[in-house]
Amino acid sequence: MSPSEDRVRVGVAVFVLHPCSTPSNPLFLMGKRLVSHGHNQWAHPEGHLEFGETLEKCAVREILEETGLAIQKEDVKFLTATNSVMEPEPRRDGKRGV
Repeated sequence: MSPSEDRVRVGVAVFVLHPCSTPSNPLFLMGKRLVSHGHNQWAHPEGHLEFGETLEKCAVREILEETGLAIQKEDVKFLTATNSVMEPEPRRDGKRGV
């Protein structure tokens, strides 16, 4: 891996609950992935954290970019974090998802 590729990129997935969602009838937003990684699989809106950006601002930006929905930073609540090392693939050698 070259020095320019030797960095951690933080991926942020956003779990969006519908306002009418209840514990007995959870309603949330998902979409089919159009990119090569996970093509045609159902997934939550997601993207990468930009340098200097908070997780909340990233969530707001990704929801707007991927769905056109404008949400408020105050409505974003942190749920969890994972630290996943991706197995090397021909195009993704050494990438790590956090």
